[in-house]
Amino acid sequence: MTICIALILSAVNALTLSPALCSLIMKRVEKQPKWFVAFNSGFEKGHCSLWQSSHGCSS
Repeated sequence: MTICIALILSAVNALTLSPALCSLIMKRVEKQPKWFVAFNSGFEKGHCSLWQSSHGCSS
């Protein structure tokens, strides 16, 4: 019984509360900080070098 309740609460959290909280936290801003742009650029280069053939990264 306890496992069933925990499973239901976890599912409710995963499907409703977490996405709603993320949408509030991760609002899109017009001008991004320099460190954020640099991080995303480096991440994209690393990601594309590993997954270029299967994910269609352009480089």
